[in-house]
Amino acid sequence: MNETLKTIHARCACRRYSDKPVEREKIDEILKAALAAPSGLNKQGWRIIAIINKELMADLEAEEMRLLKAGDPAGYQRILSRGGVAFYNAPVMFLIVSDKQSTYWPMDCAIVAQNIALAATSLGLGNVICAMSSMIFAGDKKEEFIRRCEVPEGFSYALSVLAGYADMDSKAHEIDPDKAVVLA
Repeated sequence: MNETLKTIHARCACRRYSDKPVEREKIDEILKAALAAPSGLNKQGWRIIAIINKELMADLEAEEMRLLKAGDPAGYQRILSRGGVAFYNAPVMFLIVSDKQSTYWPMDCAIVAQNIALAATSLGLGNVICAMSSMIFAGDKKEEFIRRCEVPEGFSYALSVLAGYADMDSKAHEIDPDKAVVLA
């Protein structure tokens, strides 16, 4: 099996990270991989913001927990059962924002997220694609967080990926071959 396929099969959702910071070189390589993502009609209507500021990450997480507790009690309890931290102590959040001008923006941003996740895995980092952070950018403090995260004007939240050194043993999900067919 080649290295790309090994990386795809090894990637799994990491929900607990160590305190070890991610080296800037790795962040830069992940950003390059994100920017290499294809997009519909080559619009590239996305921007990727790597957040490593601990105070900002803590504030984003506190807001996520506040919104979960108020609007999704079951989700809030699930997070509490996993250690009580919505972003699992990840030292990096790759925030993907889109201008949403293209009909393809949801797919384009999902491809960017997958590139980030696979690049992180290939560099020895745990990661999880995190759609849950969308609540922050739809909540009553969204303008504050748009400003603090330096989201460009005209862009809005699409998706995020958390990354860092895993502090857990995990493995990729089992593949169910019955979920794929070949028509001849």
